[in-house]
Amino acid sequence: MQIPIRSGGATVNQATDPKWVEWLKKAAPEIRVVMDDIDDALLRKVKDTIDASKIVCFLGFSYDKGNLAKLGFPKQQKRSIEVFGSAFDLTKEQRSHAQARIGPLTPLSLADSDEKCLNVLQNRHILRD
Repeated sequence: MQIPIRSGGATVNQATDPKWVEWLKKAAPEIRVVMDDIDDALLRKVKDTIDASKIVCFLGFSYDKGNLAKLGFPKQQKRSIEVFGSAFDLTKEQRSHAQARIGPLTPLSLADSDEKCLNVLQNRHILRD
């Protein structure tokens, strides 16, 4: 699987670029599933990062109420944040619940129910310079 990344005006193929290979090796063990036990300091850092972000993208996420609450959703104040998410195989009702759980003040742009995670990244303006 390859996602072309634009870096400084040039397209980088991260599957062969040594910097991206090294980054992936370092990043993979740091991935946490929200249902996992996450220590309070890390969870605070995640919430602070989300609060400071202009774009948040959920990939392969179930939009579980408890998991979203851990991440600080629903947001209580309107601010400039774009939230995107995959919605593979989600029903219309599940999509509605996902939006409600993100919060009425934060619009959630969900992908179509047949779009996989890679398509979400490729078909939306999420990865930006």
